[in-house]
Amino acid sequence: MSTAGAGETGAEVDTSTAPDRPPGRRRFRGDEGTTIQAIVVLPTLLIAMMLVVQFALAMHTRQVMAGAAQDGAAAGAAADSSPGAGLAVTDSLVTSTVGGLVDDYSSSVTSNGADVTITVRANATKIFPLFPTITMTASASANVERFRPQD
Repeated sequence: MSTAGAGETGAEVDTSTAPDRPPGRRRFRGDEGTTIQAIVVLPTLLIAMMLVVQFALAMHTRQVMAGAAQDGAAAGAAADSSPGAGLAVTDSLVTSTVGGLVDDYSSSVTSNGADVTITVRANATKIFPLFPTITMTASASANVERFRPQD
């Protein structure tokens, strides 16, 4: 039984000494395993949080790329426009919004006369070097606008 004296907090203290502990060292009950938590749990939790942030950035970037491809396809399919103009709109939107979040950005346009299709491809920037590379692709199509006079 222990009594709280000057400087003690009144917490339960195990005053018995173990063979591997020098005499006079006290051990508070419930402090076993704190080293395991500090060495294993905290780094694992930190890496898991970084993975969540990495995938969230990648998904945000993919959504922005899809919107840019849709806007570019619509601009390229407009009357008095060209597929190249739509590709320029797409490139401008991607570089001004998520340019710093992507590596190896490329875009392409195809047109068969009736449709304009823009495809955007990029790799998400890694926030931690050991994470895998996330490749994102977005594609959008639009019908070419034509003026047809009434009969």
